[in-house]
Amino acid sequence: MKEEKREKGDLKTEVRVSVRKGTLAPEYLSILKEAGEASGNDTIVVTSTARTPYDQARIMFENLERTGVPYQQSQYRQPGREVIAVYKDLSDKKKNKGEIVFAMEQKIKYLGPENVSKHCSDKGNVADVAKSTLSYPQEFLRALRPKVAQVLDENGCFHVVFF
Repeated sequence: MKEEKREKGDLKTEVRVSVRKGTLAPEYLSILKEAGEASGNDTIVVTSTARTPYDQARIMFENLERTGVPYQQSQYRQPGREVIAVYKDLSDKKKNKGEIVFAMEQKIKYLGPENVSKHCSDKGNVADVAKSTLSYPQEFLRALRPKVAQVLDENGCFHVVFF
C-alpha cells in the first residue's frame, strides 16, 4: 500500500509534550512545529526535555537495562561513559536499582551534569522527539537540522539541541 504525503498547505501539525508543561520554550515548540509541517508530519511528540541529575541517572539506568552497555557507550561522550562504568561495576556486584541509580546520580553531579547530557543544562534548550510518532522521520530530520544546533539519532528519539 502506497502512502500519499500530504501537501504542506493541507497540514496542521500538533506538537505534544509528554513531560512537564513549560519545560520547553515556545520558540522551540514553534521550530518543531515548522519542521513537522515542512516534512508532512502531523504529530510530533516530545518525550523528554530538562532533567535533574537524578532523572538523568534513572533514564540512563533504564536505557542500559533495555539496550545494554555496549550500545549505550556508543551514545555518550567520555563523561557519560564514566557514569555507565558505575552502572556496570555495581550491576556486576548485584546491587539493586536504587543503589545503582543513586551512585550514577552522584557521578553525574561530580562530573558536571551538563557534561554528561545536555538534558541537564540550565538553558532548557533540549528535547527528545519520539521517532515512532513521526510518519516521515527522515524528512523531519532534514527539515529540522538547519534550524537547530544539533540533532542526534539515539535511543529511538531525535535528541534536539536548540541554539
